[in-house]
Amino acid sequence: MSAGIVDFACLDIFKILQEKYPKALWECLCDKDWYGLPDKMFESQNFDEELHVIIGEMFEIRKGHDVKYLRKNDERVSSKPKENRQVRRIENTKLEDGNVGGLLENRIFDDVLPELENLTLGRCFKLSYINNLSIEYCDDFLDSATSLLAQIRSQDIHPVKKRQNLLDAQVRIRVAKNRKMLLETIFTLYKANLIVLPDVLGKLQMTSADIRNWEFRNIKISQRWALYLKVIEQAQSIYSNKVPKFEKLLTHKKKTLEQLYLFAKGMLLQNVQVVGMTTTGAAKYRELVKMMQSKIGKIV
Repeated sequence: MSAGIVDFACLDIFKILQEKYPKALWECLCDKDWYGLPDKMFESQNFDEELHVIIGEMFEIRKGHDVKYLRKNDERVSSKPKENRQVRRIENTKLEDGNVGGLLENRIFDDVLPELENLTLGRCFKLSYINNLSIEYCDDFLDSATSLLAQIRSQDIHPVKKRQNLLDAQVRIRVAKNRKMLLETIFTLYKANLIVLPDVLGKLQMTSADIRNWEFRNIKISQRWALYLKVIEQAQSIYSNKVPKFEKLLTHKKKTLEQLYLFAKGMLLQNVQVVGMTTTGAAKYRELVKMMQSKIGKIV
């Protein structure tokens, strides 16, 4: 949760969670405006200096801790770099007739890896976040906005219009930077257990019949975040109970993949005239040596 506000609707356990809490709460949890972070509050050019005041208005911070000091001395939460995941494939090369090993290796990467990628384990732990409320979204927006700013500067248009476009782009960039700064600070303070959240268990235990439309709308920002974090804790609890099953499934798939890799290598090496290998390598890959069905000689 340290990367943004989770979009619960994208979780595979959403239906389970829905049964636990009233519909009115879910309407709020999925509404980006409910968390009290409108664009207007991020337009200030002195946001860094005002941040400790904004945090103080949103949450109660444990006594003896200063937000301004913590921001300068604590480790900042940073979003994970995007992974350029590349699936190994045999590039558009023609396979010679009878090259069973090559065909088999190609099939491994075409069929087995996507199967592993689509395991429930991968789907349920791949989090999606509400737009505008994640560090990743802010980073992506900053990249696109910075490119747009460069394009505007190179445009040959009326000076007044160009100046206005530049100002608008700069404001959007400032909003994204400041929003990211606030999210990082909130998650850092929460992780360090420095935010005192109000007790909201009573509201979570209310039935749908007790809830009015405005019940979750007319509450303090700290209560809203407390409700969100309680639901997050419930989601984590559900997933923790599913982990053993996923571990068993993943271990089985891993063994299957290893066996397929070994078989593919063995098939490929059967067509090779000479294979060089140390005695240590022969011992380590004895199963592969057996599959090759080749005589073992010694170079003098």
